[in-house]
Formats: sequence, structure tokens, C-alpha cells
Amino acid sequence: MFPLWRPPSALAALGLFLALSVAPAHAQSQGEPDSQTAWGGIFTSAQASTGATLYSGRCSSCHRSDLSGGNGPALTLGGFGASWEGQPLSALVSRIQSTMPPTDPGSLTDAQAAAIVAHLLQRQGYPAGSTTLSASSSSLYRSHRLSPLTWTAPAAGNQKSIAVTASDTGHSWFVTQLPSWLSSSVSGATGSGTTTIIAAPNTSGATRTATILIANRPLSVTQESTGSSSVPSVPSNVAAAIVDQLVTFTWTAPVAGATPTRYRIEAGTTADSFPVMLDVGAVTTHAVPGVPFGSYVARIRAGNDAGFGEPSVAIPVVVTAISPGTPRNALVTVTGSTVRFTWDAPASGSTPTGYLIEAGLQAGRTDIGPIPWTTRVFEAGNVPDGRYFLRVRAVAGSTPGAATADVVADVVPDLRPPGAPAALDATVAGRTVTLRWTAATGGAPASVYVLEVGSSSGASNLVPGLDLSASQTSLLAPDVPSGQYFIRVRARSAAGVLGPPSPEVLINVTGSH
Repeated sequence: MFPLWRPPSALAALGLFLALSVAPAHAQSQGEPDSQTAWGGIFTSAQASTGATLYSGRCSSCHRSDLSGGNGPALTLGGFGASWEGQPLSALVSRIQSTMPPTDPGSLTDAQAAAIVAHLLQRQGYPAGSTTLSASSSSLYRSHRLSPLTWTAPAAGNQKSIAVTASDTGHSWFVTQLPSWLSSSVSGATGSGTTTIIAAPNTSGATRTATILIANRPLSVTQESTGSSSVPSVPSNVAAAIVDQLVTFTWTAPVAGATPTRYRIEAGTTADSFPVMLDVGAVTTHAVPGVPFGSYVARIRAGNDAGFGEPSVAIPVVVTAISPGTPRNALVTVTGSTVRFTWDAPASGSTPTGYLIEAGLQAGRTDIGPIPWTTRVFEAGNVPDGRYFLRVRAVAGSTPGAATADVVADVVPDLRPPGAPAALDATVAGRTVTLRWTAATGGAPASVYVLEVGSSSGASNLVPGLDLSASQTSLLAPDVPSGQYFIRVRARSAAGVLGPPSPEVLINVTGSH
């Protein structure tokens, strides 16, 4: 803990860590009664509020406002509780008063140190009471934790599992202050554990509450009243009207038992399991949209604050797809060797869950496919040259609809000539010739480059045409005989169309190796 205006040195921070994370040398025996722990409301809200102000000004710069620690250790239940578990709070007050802040130890009074401890206890979940925490308090620090800390019990009665987490394995805890309408599966345990709290039905006509202690930590329980101990009888005349994926349940209210205030629709795929449960109000009809295609069974229960009655007889619910309509506006576009096929959803029938794409080399044929597809856009690249007939049909569940009329995709060779390579340059070093050029642009893509060499301008008598890779834009030629050469480069497309030549260059080879 440091004043905000005095930043700690590394040595001071180390001293702070040792001071608050190392517990006193003496240890409390495991047999200390829980009534001596800090869960007895041993500090007041006003004292904790005073401690909060002191903590903000003297401690938060090192331990942070959320107690998570920074230059100093965390003061939350985790590490802090493990260090001080079972120790009297007077030892913690004394340690803070005599060592904190490390840059000004002893500057806090006993009352101020006790107020800071009260603030830490309150931030860690300890309840305030009517007694002010004194610097000589013999109450023990315990760091048992409960999950959850509150429970709203059903009016009809039920049970709740409460997890107890201890900071060590050596201290016992107990379940105490149980009213007559609550019971516990265990009376106590040692270390971490679990207990089940059981609430009896509340037919008193009034809400009841209780605060029980588990490991001396409070668990708040609230339970509404049923007003009556009876539940409704069984609904009758359960039926299901099915339109596409919309299932509308109807039933008749029970004629016996208490009046229902709500109903529950239960469904499953077999008559011995109903994992899907949907609670609805005090109605006798309810529509459920978007039910997946398939076969189910369903039943209805009537309920009120006392709980739910027995279920009705289960009825079959078969959601069968209506054959979807034909997809609309089928369109195909071809760009080079890429085919793009698009369409719109059908205007009738069940909503499609997918599509089937079919293609053939003649109208109506399915040489390719059917290809299952989920979107309304299909694209294929590097399609071989040829004419293709495409169609698509919608599918709802396992029910296909009618296919569209064929649309034609003509994938034809690109007969345009490629553009001319540019910036042809030649350098001569002895009898080694290096050629460089810029890739052809415009027209059909280049499939290869063709090198032409002649003994006169425009001639190609020496090298009529040497094919080079389309990715190649340079050539190194060693051991070229002495002489004069006229050189050009052309691009040729995949369709075999030869493009115009690059500008011609003239070189003279006269050197030796």
C-alpha cells in the first residue's frame, strides 16, 4: 500500500509483497469452531466505507481498485485467502498497521488499519453486521466460497446443489440455521465439497425466506407459495396441424384438478424421450414455426405454481416437405474458361434447404452431377472448351422439386491475338547474349513466347521460332557465333494465334569466350 503521490521503488514493492502474502508464523488449529470465523458480521458498513476511502488513497496504486494486484499482491480470495486462512484478523490488522505502506510504515492507526481490513472483507463477500471490527479481534479468517449465493426455490419444492470451495483441505465446515422447510443432504464436510439443499412445497399462501449458513457463509433462499398443493390434471384432445414447417398445437384444458396457469409442450423423436420442452402461457393453442423436416412425438402438460401435472398421450408429428417450386431466373455467364451459374429461390413450395446442380453435354442430360449446393451462386474455373447444358432444382429436406429449363454455357477458345511484347533489350558480353522484354498486354493471354532471329530485318531464317515459357521474360544465350542478328519476340495464345512482334533489336557478336 503506497500513497498515490509516492511511487514505490523495486525494493519497497518486494517488501510489500512479502508483508501481505506471508502469513504469521503461528497457525490456528484445525479444530477452531466456525463461530469464531469472520462470517459472523464482525464489522459495520460504515467501518467498511471508511476503509474504502483509506484504501483508495493509500493502497489502490499498488493493489488496484479491484484488488487484483499490480506492484503489490492480489487481495482477492484466491491467493490472499490461502496465505491468511485460519489466522486471527488481529494479526492482519497488526501487519497492515506496522508495515504498510512500506514507504511510511506505522503511519496508519490501529482503527484505520482495522477499517481497511473491514473493506477487504466486504469486497471479498463477507457480510457486514452491527459490531465494529477491533484491532484485537480474535475472529478467524476463512476463505470458503459458495456457488451460488442465492436460490429461488420452486413453490412446489425442489433441490439445489451448492458448491463449497475452500482455500485449503484442512478445515471443517457445517450447514446451520436450517428452518423446518429446508433440509441438507450433508450436515458438513472438510475442505471443498457439495451439499444439496432441499425445499419442501410451500402451501402456506405466503412467500417465505431464510438465510442459512454453509461454512458460515450466508445462502439466501426465497420460495413463493403455491396457494394450493394440487397440480392440474391432464389436458385432452391434443392435436397438431402442420403446414409446411409450421406446427400448430391445440388441446383442451383439464376438467379436474387445479386451474392451469401455464402449459408445457414436450417433444422428441421417440416415445420414451422428450428432450425438447417449450413453456407457454395459459393458452390452449400454440404455433411453432421452422420445425425441421422429420418424424416426432409430442405431448402437453398443464401446470401452475405447484408444478406440472401428468402429460397427455403423445401424438405423432410428421413434418413433411412440400415439393419446392422451380428456381427462377436461371442465368449463366462465361468469362474465358470460368462458368458462373446463378438463380433465384422458388416462389412456391417449402423453403429450400439446398439445391442440386445438373449439367450435360446435350440438353436434358446429366453427364455432370447432380452436385449438391447450398447457395444460389455456382462458379467453376478452368472448364474445358465445349458446350454445356445446365439446370438446377431446389430441395427441401429430402424432397427435390422440378428443375429449371436448360441454360447453355459455351466455353470457346479465345481467338484474339495476344498483344506484342514490349521493351525488348539485348546486351552482348563476348559471345553471350542476354535478352529481356516486358510481358505482352491486351488481347488473348499469352500461352508461350516465340523467339525469332534472322540475318536481315524482318527475317527469321536463323531461328524461325523458338518457344519459351509464358512466364519467361528473359533469355541467356551463350556461345553465340560471331555475326549480325536481327531479333524479335512474339506471344502466342492457347488457341495457337500468333500476336504481333515486339520492336526489333540488332546485335553484333564479335567477341570470344
